[in-house]
Amino acid sequence: VEVESEPHKAVASEVRRRVARIQGVCVEIVEKIDAGVANREVIRREAESLQITCTVFVETVEPLLRLTEQGCWIGRKDQPSASFPANGIESIVYILDLLLVQLLDAVMNVKASEESWGARFQNNRQLEKMSSHHSQLRAMNSVVFLVSLLMKRIDVESTLFASVEDHPDLELRKWRTVVHVEDFYGKHFGFHYTPEIRNLLKVINIARGSIDKVLTENNSDNEMVKNISMLGWGWVYSNVTVLNHMGISVDGVNEKFGACQSLDATIEQVRTLFNLMEKPLVANMSVANVTDLVGSNIAMDMVVHIPGPDHLSPALKANKLGSSSRIKNGTAGRLLSSQNRPQGPAVNPDGSSMPTVGEEESPFVTMLKSNGSFRELSTRIDRFLKPGGNGSSLAKGLVVHFHGGGFVSQSSNSHAVYLREWAAYIPDSVIISIDYKLAPEHQYPIALNECLHSYLWAIHNSHQLGTRAERVVLAGDSAGGNFALSVSLKAAALSARRPDGVVLAYPALLVTLAWSPSRILSFFDPLLNAAVLHLCLRSYVPEGADANADPFISPMVAGEEMLRGLPPVSVVTGSLDPLLDDSVMFAHRMRAAGRTDCKLKIVKQLPHGFLNMVQVDPMALSAMQQAAAWIAQYLETSLKL
Repeated sequence: VEVESEPHKAVASEVRRRVARIQGVCVEIVEKIDAGVANREVIRREAESLQITCTVFVETVEPLLRLTEQGCWIGRKDQPSASFPANGIESIVYILDLLLVQLLDAVMNVKASEESWGARFQNNRQLEKMSSHHSQLRAMNSVVFLVSLLMKRIDVESTLFASVEDHPDLELRKWRTVVHVEDFYGKHFGFHYTPEIRNLLKVINIARGSIDKVLTENNSDNEMVKNISMLGWGWVYSNVTVLNHMGISVDGVNEKFGACQSLDATIEQVRTLFNLMEKPLVANMSVANVTDLVGSNIAMDMVVHIPGPDHLSPALKANKLGSSSRIKNGTAGRLLSSQNRPQGPAVNPDGSSMPTVGEEESPFVTMLKSNGSFRELSTRIDRFLKPGGNGSSLAKGLVVHFHGGGFVSQSSNSHAVYLREWAAYIPDSVIISIDYKLAPEHQYPIALNECLHSYLWAIHNSHQLGTRAERVVLAGDSAGGNFALSVSLKAAALSARRPDGVVLAYPALLVTLAWSPSRILSFFDPLLNAAVLHLCLRSYVPEGADANADPFISPMVAGEEMLRGLPPVSVVTGSLDPLLDDSVMFAHRMRAAGRTDCKLKIVKQLPHGFLNMVQVDPMALSAMQQAAAWIAQYLETSLKL
């Protein structure tokens, strides 16, 4: 229930009402349950236990609800009429409300067992649902308790974050034992997501369970053996409920798989999971093939090489990106456009032409292509299959994109699913996505310098990319959002060309071990759980660097003068993202610096990484299209949805 003027007050009231209703129904069950109802004593004990939980929960959650109603948190006080939720604290209240809806439904159905003979056949199923959501309510009570502790350590009107360095009692190992994260998994996992997202995340849980099994129990170094083992465990986890009903028990496997029980994630685990779509686990089905099958058909999708500092033009060298950048052999980029574009040769400082890398054929053509007569035929087929004419005109705009992956994983290839859509939506543009070097092998500032160098090189060699680059936009998601903003700050500091706009999706803008209300959601987030989040943050920042003070590591801490020097910035994020408060806090700081042109859109029920979910969820698709609309606006070009 939402009231347009004060939605935060309406939802807080709903939480109180639902808890009271659950308590009332439990009282009725205990007092009036028919002696003939199956599992009568079990139901009675469960109802009595739930009554007690609700009593404790009311005491725990009331301070949080009062604070929510006051609207004094950053995000709500900036825009009192903003849609709900407007920050991490409201997201937690929103999740609570969704859980209470499910729990109340289960309790009502259990009560109906005594009133309807036919309902008794559903008794066990509804009791199991009631018990499961009851366990989740106890776990959420612990989450609310942690938020209450956090509230006592920060000024809620000036910040959303408390650093572990300043508050050692907030260290993960101390907090993790408070929340039983496994209660959020199992048959009733993902009650707070849309059905489409929930089904996708269930698959990810299966993948996580399989990967953890293989990496912790399989001693083989053979990649093929590991892949086969993961497929085998994937089948087990996919059918664990059926196996349990058949009385078949698999050691170490239960229905609550996917929950991160360990406090210490490893780089291998994170990369294996995040890069899973790039591994040809099933036949030859790589992510490039998948995106060609389900994504938009575009004319240009190729790999280009961005040379290292030895090939810098005098203009770039003047920007002090020489050997200090630690860029040795250059980097690769993925070049995309809806149209074929003319590509003139890039020129070395001595006047010689740089070599270029040709276009990648579609998977069908690559499969056909061979020696002899097939070569000419396959080239003709490829030109026929791809739109875009003969490539006679340069695009107006240039989009430089930096992919996400927690600083430690993924590539432009793993983000092609939405990059191809952007290329189709914005026909008068060229997109280049940069494959920077990954942490922890390459820590700050290596990847940032690569991104900055690639941005400046792309501008100075725009004709080589098929664009006039009359207007330029930087874009990035997650860790890539950090780079997009940091490159903008760096460009301003070097008096280089400033982009005409920056578009971010769920960016990581405070790269420190700090807690906020939304980051507490990482305790039960299936993609970005607390152990993974902390691993990624630690991996990027080298020893001795101060991420709380360096704006090129944590753009959120940039001074007001630096923020005023940024181009227009637009941010889209999800209400269920542990990094939500990064975006909310950054938007608050931009407004405080007088940047009223900063846009923030929070989409309900979307998790971290939703840009890669556009093929399965309409809300994710809408959010991706919003980002495309901002890019087109900054490029001053048309949008074709």
